Amino acid sequence: MTTYYDPRAARMAAGAEAETRRAQAEALRAETELRVQRERREMEREDLLEQRRDKAQRRAEKSRRRTERRAARRNMMSGLAAGVRARAHSVIAAAAMGSPMFIAWGGQLAFATEVMHLGAAAPTLPVAMEGSVLYTAYLTHQAIDRGLPTGRYRLLTWTMAGNAAGMNLWHQIDKYATAADPMAGLQVGAIYAVSSLLGIVLWELNAGLKHQIASRRSGAEIRRAAWRRLRYPRLSWAAASIRAAQGCSIEDAWSAAWIDRYGVGPDAPRRDRRVARRVLRHQSRADRAAAKDGRLSIVGGSIVRADAAPMPPAAKEAGERAIAEFRAWQAGGPRQVPSSIESIDLPRIERLDVPRIPKPAAATEVMSIEPGSIDRDAETRAPRPSGSSATRSTRPQPEPRPIEAAPARRSIDEHRAALAAAIESGSIEAQPSAEAIRKTLRCSPATARQLRDELAEGGAAA
Repeated sequence: MTTYYDPRAARMAAGAEAETRRAQAEALRAETELRVQRERREMEREDLLEQRRDKAQRRAEKSRRRTERRAARRNMMSGLAAGVRARAHSVIAAAAMGSPMFIAWGGQLAFATEVMHLGAAAPTLPVAMEGSVLYTAYLTHQAIDRGLPTGRYRLLTWTMAGNAAGMNLWHQIDKYATAADPMAGLQVGAIYAVSSLLGIVLWELNAGLKHQIASRRSGAEIRRAAWRRLRYPRLSWAAASIRAAQGCSIEDAWSAAWIDRYGVGPDAPRRDRRVARRVLRHQSRADRAAAKDGRLSIVGGSIVRADAAPMPPAAKEAGERAIAEFRAWQAGGPRQVPSSIESIDLPRIERLDVPRIPKPAAATEVMSIEPGSIDRDAETRAPRPSGSSATRSTRPQPEPRPIEAAPARRSIDEHRAALAAAIESGSIEAQPSAEAIRKTLRCSPATARQLRDELAEGGAAA
């Protein structure tokens, strides 16, 4: 520390020190003010940046919300469009079916108000009439969706719809009737009646479409079934009856109906069907005569000849042995006729030989059927009157043949033996169809199918 002995110097030194301190304080104050200003500007800058960030964030959030709203609006519109496209048929059906029903409801409401005088309860009549029709139609659709029968629901629907239509027609005719023209309201009544039925007609078309879709049948199958019902109504009814009784497939029932009617399957040409019908007619006459004479009887659910003797055990064993040897021969044994077949006496096979009608080889060939070539049991038919034509008068009349006993019904073993002999002789192929077996052996379709299955099992085992 400096010591001053001169007061003036001390004062001057003290003033200089005070000035220095004042200058330092001023410098510190200025520096502090600059620092405060700098910090203030920094804070203002940070506040501005924060405001800008907040504004940008708000703008981005607003844009995001706008984008989300647009996406939600687009999704909603696309969903509505998809729903409209998916339900377009329902909307159209509701408009098409609801319009005539609304008109019919008006007529029924007027009937309830003007004729029945129901007052406030008048709206319950159209609800009861048309509402019950709609409910039964709804039950029809539910039954179709679940694969259940729909007959009673459809019958009830049409019954109530017809009742509503008749009520509308009667009310409008009676409402506009005059003494000069009692049918003045016929046109209005007819429109109201048609309106009552039109909605159900459209509903029935929709139900039919759903039923066809649920049946999973192709268009070709549906058209073929419709054409069968239109072209062959009796055969279609017979096939439906056979299918209901036996539970078989549609094609099997159809083939069985053809065989019952024509004696041949649906694959036979028209000419064969005509000939087969004549054969069946002659056979039916002979069988009726045999049944009238007591030569036919029913045993165990099958028609048999009354004079048919039981098959002896020796013949049965011979037939089984012949079938066994035939299967062994068919499996690849020596190509010779089995001894059992050669030793079997088959008198009935000779009576079954019927001249076959050959198929024409060319268009120029002329075929003819000799009279009497398919004559069977001619003694059961009534004699034809002579002199009906020049041909009949000049044709020599055959001498009457003595009445012979009808052949006994053959057993299944005799059929097997006869089939084996026919295959060996070459008159039928080794793996014939049931129809070929039936034609060759003149047996029932069930027996023919059994023999065909036995041959197929024997070939598979071989």
